[in-house]
Amino acid sequence: LITSSTVEYNDVYVGTIESIDPTSGQVTLTEHIVDEDKVISLADDLITGVEVALLTRNIIFRAEENVHNPDIGGHLIFLHTPNVVQTLMGVEFNNFGQQGNLGRYPIHFHMSNSVAGSIVKKNLIINSNQRCIVIHNSNDVLISENVAYETHGHCFILEDGSEQNNQFIRNLGAVTRAVQTLISDAESDNIPSTFWITNPVNTWIGNVAAGSGGPGFWFEVSPSVRGPSKMMHPDKKPSYLPLTLFVDNISHSNGGRAGLQTYPQSGYKPPVQAVFQNHKSYRNKNSGVFFHAGGRLTIDGGYLADNKVAVDINGDHSDEIKNSIIIGISNTYQRVIDSLGPTAYQYPHRAQCNNNAGTSVKGILVDSYFNGGTRATGTRISNVTFSGFGPSKCIGSAAIESHGHQFYYFDTRNSLEAVSFIDDSIPINLCIANDYGIKDVAIHDKDASILIEPGFIVSDSDIMKADSRCASVEGTCAAYCPNVCMRSLTVAIPSSTPPDTKLHIEGTSSDGQSINPVTFMSYKKEPKDPTSLTAHRIMHVALPAGGSYTARFTEGYGQDTVWPRYASTSYEDTPNECGENFLSFDIEQPSVSCDELILNGNAGEGMPGGSIKNWRHIAGGVQVVEGGADGSAYSLLSNNTQPGGKYYALAQYLDTRCMVEGYMYAFHAMVKLTNQDGSLFECNVGAWSSSPFSCPDANLISKYGLTDWTGEWPIVGSMVESGNEWNVMEGIFTVSAFDAGAGTVAVEISGAPAGVNIQIDQVSISRIEETGSPTNSPVTSPPTSSPSAFPTISPFPLNVPPLHQSSADFTSGSVSFDGDAIIFSSTSGQEATILSKTAYTSNDPSAYVEIMVEYLGRDIFGTGYQAALALFFAGETETIGGVTGNDNTYETFENTVVATVKDKMYYSMDHVWFSMKNKAVDGSTVSTGGSGSYKMTTGGKFKLTRLNGYVMSYHYVNGEWVQIGTSQELPEDYKMVPLKVGMRIKREWKAEYYLKVYPIITFDAAQNQ
Repeated sequence: LITSSTVEYNDVYVGTIESIDPTSGQVTLTEHIVDEDKVISLADDLITGVEVALLTRNIIFRAEENVHNPDIGGHLIFLHTPNVVQTLMGVEFNNFGQQGNLGRYPIHFHMSNSVAGSIVKKNLIINSNQRCIVIHNSNDVLISENVAYETHGHCFILEDGSEQNNQFIRNLGAVTRAVQTLISDAESDNIPSTFWITNPVNTWIGNVAAGSGGPGFWFEVSPSVRGPSKMMHPDKKPSYLPLTLFVDNISHSNGGRAGLQTYPQSGYKPPVQAVFQNHKSYRNKNSGVFFHAGGRLTIDGGYLADNKVAVDINGDHSDEIKNSIIIGISNTYQRVIDSLGPTAYQYPHRAQCNNNAGTSVKGILVDSYFNGGTRATGTRISNVTFSGFGPSKCIGSAAIESHGHQFYYFDTRNSLEAVSFIDDSIPINLCIANDYGIKDVAIHDKDASILIEPGFIVSDSDIMKADSRCASVEGTCAAYCPNVCMRSLTVAIPSSTPPDTKLHIEGTSSDGQSINPVTFMSYKKEPKDPTSLTAHRIMHVALPAGGSYTARFTEGYGQDTVWPRYASTSYEDTPNECGENFLSFDIEQPSVSCDELILNGNAGEGMPGGSIKNWRHIAGGVQVVEGGADGSAYSLLSNNTQPGGKYYALAQYLDTRCMVEGYMYAFHAMVKLTNQDGSLFECNVGAWSSSPFSCPDANLISKYGLTDWTGEWPIVGSMVESGNEWNVMEGIFTVSAFDAGAGTVAVEISGAPAGVNIQIDQVSISRIEETGSPTNSPVTSPPTSSPSAFPTISPFPLNVPPLHQSSADFTSGSVSFDGDAIIFSSTSGQEATILSKTAYTSNDPSAYVEIMVEYLGRDIFGTGYQAALALFFAGETETIGGVTGNDNTYETFENTVVATVKDKMYYSMDHVWFSMKNKAVDGSTVSTGGSGSYKMTTGGKFKLTRLNGYVMSYHYVNGEWVQIGTSQELPEDYKMVPLKVGMRIKREWKAEYYLKVYPIITFDAAQNQ
């Protein structure tokens, strides 16, 4: 076999050996190679010379032809042989594989788990009806120096995505054809790849994909294992796994999308850069490399030549192309095309460029992505040499171009460095993108690889040329901006905002020079579901770094300033090595009344058919249904179909102009809960959120940023009744400093059990005076921050901390002491509780008492949720035994104590959840909660407080105490009486935990910390 020298995978030569000279190694064939000048040898090109392979073996497995179905041949399977070393070497498999039949392949390791030491080497698979060497839920196999020729379907494959630690070394596949009969619709063998890869935790060294009807190497990795292996590996996520080793591989003469590709829509998204080292991809019909819908992929030391597109970055992010050579049309391949004459331009064409037909070649196609931030950081091109992209080789070609189909975020961290251009290659052309409406391309030329001075190459559009130093470059649809650093600020506004909303910007750059006024519109892709809470209209504003800017919104042809309820701004190009954030970016906000924050709280009452206007959802959708509270015509519904969940929600964004610190608002809504059959569902008011009978709550969701966001969502309204068709949900909240500074603030009604629909009507958030209360509120209104001054008493002997071995009861073996610090620790799942021996209260009318803890240390064990710490108040006669129990009885504990608050933390997330439960006035147990975007580890603080008959909890973030949920009124029996204080562990089913905390118990305002 002599492999193809063109872009056509069929252009191979097969001859018969007449003799071999044992001295020189020269091989003489029985027939002379026709058109020898059309074959690229190593003498012609040391990099892209064709491969030569032997197509016979002395040991032959040949299946007889099936006269009824010629696609049915033999098959060989290693079936369920774990820990058995298998060796298969030097064998020819001819007419093996059974097309359309599952599990019938020439060589097949099936469900063998680890077969370490097994070798499949120097074999020949020829005339295969279905696939070549298949590794199926088997690990640790060496597949080396095998040849596959004239095969159907994927050839060297990992079948389900569970296969790991296999080695593919120096294998060759050529003429890989499509099957006519698929095993099932779930398979893709009709787009055959020579190497089909479903799990990156394997090794590929020195392999050659020398001609396929589809791609050469196809990383078709998925978010989960597929097929029968899925049940054995339910938690394995192949598309998120690192690449073990991919080095010195070659893909050429492939007819599919690319020589090397990551596809389809799920994309390959490794946790760290996946490096394709020294990969050579040349003479492929379309792209040499195609990276799609993933990110963090690197071509290092690549050689890419004579492809239609060398590297196609298609909706991918954080990719690198470095230390590589990229050639548009090489001298070597041009010689082959010239030798073919006019036939090179006829179907199926071998020529990549046809000046008469206006076809051209491209080097690197850069693209936008959905977002930026720390998750997606642009494409970086460094130490790359381009040639063969000039008019002397192919008119209309360019080394760097941009896609024209993705209306997303173009990251200003796209960069060039140490890039060089040989011959007359055109460095960059953005006209295709411009013709499709992409006007915001930005590429940082770090070292003047293209520009005279370091700076930016941008789209030749008004919105990208705010800086007067930017100058258009004729014929490229690009502008060069030397000595300019561009930063990008994302402005998110409601998806319901009219599409002709404009953002007008003026100001000065960092050197005090006025910018050219620019006007941005949200010309990005429309959200698929504009009623989703995550849907926004997006404007990506690119301006000179460090400038001072003012902006305002208008609609249509109007000039009046408008406000779209919110305008959340965030630097999507952070961290950025180019320049500083803007000194200022102020958006004009017209005045507004804040008496009522909810728009359309009655589902469009009075309008034909009602209306969902202004309402959003988190799963479940939002729709108008007939019948509302108090006989009204309409209400709003979120359909929480099975499997559904507690996060299905109805929501509305609030006007951020009304989020003024200290403003107090009353929330009210009528809520109807129904099962899927339409029957009423009665929730248990005060039930824990994990209960199958939990009631929904209203949360205030305040967020900063768009991609790398932080947020809090305290409860601002709770069900106060259940059992009626329509039930009241209400609460009072005060705008915190965190809420006041947030980019978006929304109210969300969620928390019903899976399968329970939430229906709402008469929703209102009305402002009340900070010093007053609604008529139905208690006379003693709950405070929204920690108290500042109370009469002083001596709470305890100054030399005895209130929670210590001398002043508290505690569980032996799991609670210990280090000075004033308390250590909760166990490796065997012990319960851990400490309870003060004394009950505390202040002697003034506030009955103030508080327990606060600061974490001095916390270890992370395994995965999942970590052991949680609960602070609690208990009655003055409570015992250590009454508040100690295992996780199964934790709800009993919550109903026993007067009040408790606990944290909850997941091992891999920088986030902490808080939930507080307490005895309510009516004797039930009620709950409230909140969260923060950080881990509750060293330095973290939270506390539980009783004051004026109310109980409240707080966590400490960014230098201030932030309330967890809302204040809750206690029953009369617990408003003034002394309370014991304590802490306990909720293990979250873990046998191990270690928490070291420093507690402070205060019932004297002068000592409050």
